[in-house]
Amino acid sequence: MKTKFPLYLGITVFVLSVLMASIRIGEKGFVINSDLRAFQEQAILKLYFSEPNIISISAVSAKEIYGADITILYDRDTLAILPSTLSGFSSNITTGGEINQETGSFSFSVVSSNQPVKNGILATFRIIGTDGIDGNKLDYGRIELSDNETKIYDINMGEIPFKTSGIRALTE
Repeated sequence: MKTKFPLYLGITVFVLSVLMASIRIGEKGFVINSDLRAFQEQAILKLYFSEPNIISISAVSAKEIYGADITILYDRDTLAILPSTLSGFSSNITTGGEINQETGSFSFSVVSSNQPVKNGILATFRIIGTDGIDGNKLDYGRIELSDNETKIYDINMGEIPFKTSGIRALTE
């Protein structure tokens, strides 16, 4: 009489192998999902250039944005920011609009007037070339968000972590 021991042993090894592989895959998914949750808790601030000479600051966030202190760094030798053109969007009010010629920075605040936003344009302003060239022919210079001086706030005035993206330089 033959025993079925080798058959049962083979099936047991196969089942254990499948279970171990499933556990490993599940652990990998847990780590990836944790990273996604951490990323989703951050906001993304982005600069856009649109013709003829408008710079827009947009935000995408998992939390509602109630306010922000924004600092733009720019090449003061080739670009000029027109602070009088600063305006809020998506029910936001802008205040400040201070130019620092020494450091080449433009600082202002954005405050939610009615409804806070998670996604949308926070503010816009206009730029020109220092040689008087308007935005239609502007194809040079550097403009970017300051990672160190820019802050985004939630309802409790707690800072929302963020990453920046968008234009760094206007080039041909």
